[in-house]
Amino acid sequence: MRRAQILLKADIEGANWMDAQIAEAFDCRTKTVENICQRLVERGLEETLNGVGRSTPPTEKLLNGEQEAHIVALRLAYIGTFQSTATHGRKGQEIALW
Repeated sequence: MRRAQILLKADIEGANWMDAQIAEAFDCRTKTVENICQRLVERGLEETLNGVGRSTPPTEKLLNGEQEAHIVALRLAYIGTFQSTATHGRKGQEIALW
């Protein structure tokens, strides 16, 4: 949203604000305004507004789906065992586990 607003203020046929005015209005650096305008010229409107999607995740997954499911099942089994033995306090009152 902010990138679009910056571009609208920088539009020569529109508001035509100076970079310093735009930076002050949107509480950013003048270099940020310059970079956004340069990206518009070099890469187009779509990429300027939405950025570039990642082709790979920032960190590789450590586990595959089967391994994740196994860990979840172990965790749920542990919680179930703990709850069945420890959820009732004195006089049948239930106590909170978390």
